[in-house]
Amino acid sequence: MAILLLRSLGVLAAFQLLAAAVVAAGVRGRAGQVTLTALAVLVAVGAALRSFDPVAHFAGAIAAGWIVFAGARRQAGLGRVSALATLPVLVATGLTLAGTAPRQSWAELRSQVDTVAGVDSLSVAAPGISPEERVMRERYQAVARSAAQWAMRLLPAEIVVFGWMQVLIVMVGARRILQSAGLHVAFGRPSEWRVPFGWIWVLAAGLGFAATRQSWAVTLGCNVVALVIAVLAMQGGAVTLAALERGSSPVARIVLLVIAGVAAWPLFVGGLALLGAADLWVDFRRVRTPASGS
Repeated sequence: MAILLLRSLGVLAAFQLLAAAVVAAGVRGRAGQVTLTALAVLVAVGAALRSFDPVAHFAGAIAAGWIVFAGARRQAGLGRVSALATLPVLVATGLTLAGTAPRQSWAELRSQVDTVAGVDSLSVAAPGISPEERVMRERYQAVARSAAQWAMRLLPAEIVVFGWMQVLIVMVGARRILQSAGLHVAFGRPSEWRVPFGWIWVLAAGLGFAATRQSWAVTLGCNVVALVIAVLAMQGGAVTLAALERGSSPVARIVLLVIAGVAAWPLFVGGLALLGAADLWVDFRRVRTPASGS
């Protein structure tokens, strides 16, 4: 588990560094040259290693960085830039999952999900356990299997949200790089980010599908709801950052949000989503401008 986590963190860090490098090169007027050179190097490395899975992921990072830079230079809003920059990340993820052996990739993914959920962490047939403990272990395994099944059913939303979050981090870094070069950026600080009110209707549609008894419709509806919750949580996070900006340092804000997210992330994300939904009506930050990217 620790090795898997460290590997994931390393890949995420490399993603951000590549995207930031493309943005920094764009400020110097060399975005196209650096992008093509980096892609050529990745293809050569993939051919040498005979594995194009990491190549696809890092190529998505380079493309996302280029799109964020190009969108910022054209004064595009949050929604448009983040949506377009997320597309190559999703394509890279799809290629990685498909790979040369799709069944093996899916089997490995399901095995990882089962490990994280703890499906096989407790043996029901272990010798020397009491009947009461056996019942508890059976109940735990049932809950773990259910969690693993739902994790697989919600995989499309998880992929989209995870890719979108990576792009949002790229946009935060790109904004700093561009502003340090004296360039104006349309999507503003994270505490100013807003989403269109139309996401409420998307949420209503997702809930409608989830309320049906058809398995495919329930899966589709739950994926839509999960996606909207993530979007509203982003706006709730922006409201929280705006409130914290009034009386705390940037380091204190980051530490507070990280502690709150790690300590109770389901309640934290749910609370941010509710706050974001309320902000669509109340406008806690008193910013009644057209929604970014709308």
